Amino acid sequence: MLTQQEINQYLGSLAEGHPTLGREDPFLAKFEAYLANTLPKRKTLGQIVIVIGTGRCGSTSIAGALKMALPDSLMSHERPPLIHWNDCDKRVEFHIEFMRIARRYYAYVGDVSHWWLPHLDTVENALGSIKVIFLKRGYKATLESFVKLKNERSTPFNHWIDHAGRGWSQDPWDPCYPTLLKSHHVMNYDDKQYKDELTRFCIAQYITSYHLSAQRYINQQNGLTLELEYLFSEQSGRLLSQYLGYEKALYWQPTHLNQNASTEHSANMLLFA
Repeated sequence: MLTQQEINQYLGSLAEGHPTLGREDPFLAKFEAYLANTLPKRKTLGQIVIVIGTGRCGSTSIAGALKMALPDSLMSHERPPLIHWNDCDKRVEFHIEFMRIARRYYAYVGDVSHWWLPHLDTVENALGSIKVIFLKRGYKATLESFVKLKNERSTPFNHWIDHAGRGWSQDPWDPCYPTLLKSHHVMNYDDKQYKDELTRFCIAQYITSYHLSAQRYINQQNGLTLELEYLFSEQSGRLLSQYLGYEKALYWQPTHLNQNASTEHSANMLLFA
């Protein structure tokens, strides 16, 4: 039978690019056997909770707070494997089957990541009704946080241009974001100032588009929007409790899963700490 350490190790290998067979991945049967041997099976299926947001928006904080507030839960932050923005492939299949299994043993099962936005309908079609929370940070603060991250990196990145490694470093996370510009739109690959300005432009466009699409989904599907600025206010805790159907007031306190690692490596946080 699997151990928690072995579960973490396998998910870590997926984060590093190890391929998955989707719903047929042998790991999933072993994962279910582990849960069946360690937890009682629920009489009713647990609730699926997906938190979306652009990134650089407090996602690790809300993931940590949800884990603390919902003891009977299996919540994660950017749980591997990485999901590609335009591909509903084996990676998405794996995640759906993972949640299908886990909800038999946990009252709340979910994940926090920007990459869920284009796949929410797929998840709901497969698993039924889901709870979706849009964690929204102010436009300017989000933009500057992305730019700061870019400047901290030893190699320049731009997730939003189909550059194929020319002018910017290729990154495993590139496919996890929408492509906003094609490579032939780039006028100069050698001018650093031009590339910096173009990256900032792409980030700005991405944030604006994401906010509009996410809020549209929330409005249409009766989801919940929480503002990062007021995330840990009493009102936000009350709204969250009501939205999740929690029987009592949540223990809703600031926490951060990413205290001992850079945000750049936040996807490597362990499912079972």
